[in-house]
Order: sequence, then structure tokens, then C-alpha cells
Amino acid sequence: MARVLLSWPTRPLLGQTLADLIVERLARQAAGRSCIPVEVIARQIAEAQLSLVDSWVLGRPHMDLDTATDALTRTSRLALTARAVAAMAEAHRFHRQFERDLAAKFGEQQLAAMRLILEDIFAGASADGMAHVRPF
Repeated sequence: MARVLLSWPTRPLLGQTLADLIVERLARQAAGRSCIPVEVIARQIAEAQLSLVDSWVLGRPHMDLDTATDALTRTSRLALTARAVAAMAEAHRFHRQFERDLAAKFGEQQLAAMRLILEDIFAGASADGMAHVRPF
């Protein structure tokens, strides 16, 4: 049954239903403001949880039940704690202020040039390209 639920066409519906439940929980915690809408955060959490379940069910890669359960629990706790939500909001604020400070010091054009250089350097050093540089 899990294979059916985790495949098309039910997977998107399952993901959205789980994300809707997570939105409700995040809204009750209301800790800090993020530039990322709570619906996007909830969808990210839901997909992370479903990915763990999917990997366990399909056995690719192999993961025993205790490991999958522990990972699912840890992912849920970390993502849904008020402290984690507040920390993400603070990271967003810091990042925006840091960008403003750099622009004030060097100017918008030089900041844009620096960003392109750093993106190029990182893209050459990472198989995932820019996935880790601009996570917000």
C-alpha cells in the first residue's frame, strides 16, 4: 500500500496534505518572521519526510526501520521547533543585512560582480552547483 501512496498520482496529494498539517503546526508556533512563506517551509518539511519514507519502503538505498524512524523523528523535531523557526528567521535577517552592508560599502555593481565570481568558484567546486550557496 505504501508504494501506491508514494507514487503518482497520490504522492502529490499526500505531500500537499502533509504540508497543510505542517502549516497549521507552524502557524501555532509563530516564532519569528521569515522571507520564505510558511507554506513553502511546510512543503519542504513534508517532502523531506516523504523522501525518508519512500527510501525506506523502496529500499534504495537500504535503511533499516530504526534508522528511518530516527531520521524521520529528528527531521520533524528540528524543522518544527519554535527555536528552529526562529533561528531560520534570524538567519534570513542577518543575510539581508549583510547584503545591504556590502552594497553600501562596495556599491551594487561591485556586489553583483563579487556574487558572480563566488557563484562561479562554488559551482566549479560543487557537484550541486549553487544549491548550498543561496538556500533562502
